[in-house]
Amino acid sequence: MKPLVRLFALATMILTLSLGWGLPTWASAMTGVGAPSVRLMAEAERGPVRNVVEDLLGKLGQRIDLNNTNISAFRKIPGLYPTAARVIVQNAPYEKVEDILNLPGLTEAQKERVRENLDKFTLGPINESLERDRINNGIYR
Repeated sequence: MKPLVRLFALATMILTLSLGWGLPTWASAMTGVGAPSVRLMAEAERGPVRNVVEDLLGKLGQRIDLNNTNISAFRKIPGLYPTAARVIVQNAPYEKVEDILNLPGLTEAQKERVRENLDKFTLGPINESLERDRINNGIYR
């Protein structure tokens, strides 16, 4: 029985190798592997993809965009993180930076801290891609 199994295994290997020898070349020619696809050529014609957030960061510098930032950005300013930052982020969007001084929920001490740092804030157009991470961006330190 063992010689019969060995003969069957050998015949199977020979048959597989002889029939499948040119398969990788044939298969790659059929699927277009190695040739640029239509989708890749269309993307190349469109030009490079720009990340809107990177463009926004370049314009803002070190200032905090009150309409698009998340709570963690307020860690840079002592006295605003996390309580005042939560109130500011939850009440966005704003038309003027000074609007945050009239927010209900901020104490007088927090409003004074905001007044001292008004030059560190700015307003940008509302960006939908930044909405999801405003309260919790998932970065824990």
